[in-house]
Amino acid sequence: MQKVTIGIPTYNQKEFLIYAIESALAQNYPALEVIVADDCSTDGTEKVIKKYFNDSRFKYHRNRENLGRIKNYRNLLYNLATGDWYLNLDGDDVLLEASYITQCMKIIETIKDLVFVYGIRREINANFIPSIISSNSETVLSYVVFEGKEYFFKIPRMRKDRLNHITCLYNRKLAMEIDFYRKNIISTDLESLYRLSILGKVAFLPISAGGWRRHTTNVSAVLDINKLKENYSLFTNVVDYAFQRMPEENTRIRKWLEDAVAKKLYTNTLSLFSAGKITDIFSLFRHCKGISPKSVLKVIFNPKLYVKLFITFLKGIKIDF
Repeated sequence: MQKVTIGIPTYNQKEFLIYAIESALAQNYPALEVIVADDCSTDGTEKVIKKYFNDSRFKYHRNRENLGRIKNYRNLLYNLATGDWYLNLDGDDVLLEASYITQCMKIIETIKDLVFVYGIRREINANFIPSIISSNSETVLSYVVFEGKEYFFKIPRMRKDRLNHITCLYNRKLAMEIDFYRKNIISTDLESLYRLSILGKVAFLPISAGGWRRHTTNVSAVLDINKLKENYSLFTNVVDYAFQRMPEENTRIRKWLEDAVAKKLYTNTLSLFSAGKITDIFSLFRHCKGISPKSVLKVIFNPKLYVKLFITFLKGIKIDF
């Protein structure tokens, strides 16, 4: 039986971490290890989770020095985990289905050349207390399988089935071979998963598998303009990799870049406008023009953008020029 590691990187998240651990240990897959990588928390994390130390499936590791988010991800994946398959569950997130790993592994055992399986991510608030569902794990739930390269080109158009980190169970060996979590950017997870998707088949299990907790310290909610600009290297790095793996798909890859950048620029524009950061919007547009001019034009001439901006304006936001 193949082994699965659920890695839980954390830093000063003791109020949420217990729920992440319990949702991981609630998984009914037999060959499981759950590893917490504590990046030198100062909030008493170790004392809070001591009650799990007697569970043979559970391991706790405290870094000797603070590594930061990305290096902690890498250390967990490369040095602490021993599983054949790996799922990264941040310390403030939860799994919502007790048979989720079992279901994923049944798919993996059935379909050859899968690189990852993922489910639906639900957004939950800071006060959400999860109730882990325990369903029949003997029956394989319905799922969809994509050829990896075709899945890659589908990414900019994905909605309910869009890829997310917290439900993604991926091939650990292959992930390490392609240098997972290599970029120190907000979306290092997607940069890694997008590249991995090209290398084999992808399965989507349409169940609410994970809860992403929204709160004031979410890394992905950061509106620092410099970090937002840096994050667009997600697309340029992935495209460079795609050109190497699929040189015959030059036209489709360029279209992928155009669509992916436009989609991100659209959502970033709405977020910055809501925060009253108008000058940052212009700065971001200039930055994206250097990556894909067509992406900028696509956003500028999107009528839905102006409708949403107008609605936001009517709600009475404060704008500081």
